[in-house]
Amino acid sequence: MTPCISFRERSFVSKKFSVFLILVMFAAACSLLGSPRASDSSPTPQPTSDALSPSPTPFQPIILTPTPQPLPVWISPEVPAALREGIEFFAQSEAALILITDEANAEVLVEPNAEALVGSRWAMVVDMRGGCPDDCNECTIACHRIHNVPEMDNPKDEIKWIWTESYEHAFPGQGHKYLEHFIEEGLHDKPVIVLCNHCDNPPCVRVCPTKATFKREQDGIVMMDYHRCIGCRFCMAGCPFGARSMNWRDPRPFIKEIDPEFPTRTRGVVEKCNFCAERLAKGQIPECVVACQKMAKKTGNNPVLIFGDMENPESEVREIIQSHHTIRRKAHLGTMPQVYYIL
Repeated sequence: MTPCISFRERSFVSKKFSVFLILVMFAAACSLLGSPRASDSSPTPQPTSDALSPSPTPFQPIILTPTPQPLPVWISPEVPAALREGIEFFAQSEAALILITDEANAEVLVEPNAEALVGSRWAMVVDMRGGCPDDCNECTIACHRIHNVPEMDNPKDEIKWIWTESYEHAFPGQGHKYLEHFIEEGLHDKPVIVLCNHCDNPPCVRVCPTKATFKREQDGIVMMDYHRCIGCRFCMAGCPFGARSMNWRDPRPFIKEIDPEFPTRTRGVVEKCNFCAERLAKGQIPECVVACQKMAKKTGNNPVLIFGDMENPESEVREIIQSHHTIRRKAHLGTMPQVYYIL
């Protein structure tokens, strides 16, 4: 009688041979499972030329034309639903024509608006020499209105794109004993307008793991892609200016009147100033600058906010920078802010 081989009977079969036996059995089982059946051995019949279905016809160019509320553009119902949201956002800022070449592999081609303001390096100058009334916040109201910034009832949940700080908070370490009298008399109680500095070397861009925040190569604006943001807040930790806000709660219930021309955000998304990139694409300057100019005209003072292209020698901001001494917030950190202050 042939003895039965058992893994426990190590006197007959060594441990190594047992492992080898298991591997052989496993390989045999895989071979049996992977072998084709006799019924499957015949080749698959190929369809004749008459049976071939015609290739799908690509979509025709879809022209986007501005329309009244609620959407700023008209989108053909042929556009796949998965692309609609992105198309709507793109069309608000840069799109004049969107072409869907293939439904399966949809490709969106965006042509820039011919009326868009084009610059190589957008920047802003904040002139603190007495032009802004102490209680004026028109720039903040205008900015937050068109960008659907919520007004939270809890200061810990505050969302801000443009706001004011004291001189000590805005420019820490830039005072000395010979400047104390000037600060105490002229700047101590005067609010300093602060916003995202749209740095040339933005640390927020480097630390973002999903590239939700990025710097536009064509004009240097530091942008946000809200759909990519995962709420990790690395950008908030990397920004030395505190220019970013986190939506700890759903912001929509706290918006007095939603502007349909700019997307609202959701809980868990970070946001900040974008230099009104959507307005630049329409040929308009930032809304905060427009509000400041209106207030300056009303009070008879010079505007506090000046916006323009730093790379254009004939731009107003370039002339101001060259003719006045300006400072920047925390310039020693090497982020190269593009918001300049005249004291």
